[in-house]
Amino acid sequence: MQVSAYLWNKNQKLSGTLDVSEQGVVFSFQDFEKSNLQLNIPFSKIEKVELYSVFDLAQNGLKIKTTEGMEDDFVVENTKRIKREIDFFIKKR
Repeated sequence: MQVSAYLWNKNQKLSGTLDVSEQGVVFSFQDFEKSNLQLNIPFSKIEKVELYSVFDLAQNGLKIKTTEGMEDDFVVENTKRIKREIDFFIKKR
């Protein structure tokens, strides 16, 4: 599954593509599409996926917490579907 998304730190957002596949979750930055710069989160390192509201308006926030204590926030459409997809792969590991 591949969707348009923003990597978000509550102050800045970086546009790109969020790809959920059997290998893990990969965020590719739109402004660096011709480079190797990516955020790669293998399922073996994902501890938890949470949904949240952005600016208390719409629940289009997706937080991925890793076993290493890192957190990555994404703003996407269809958060429930993406969370189900990630949870499916996490249970398969």
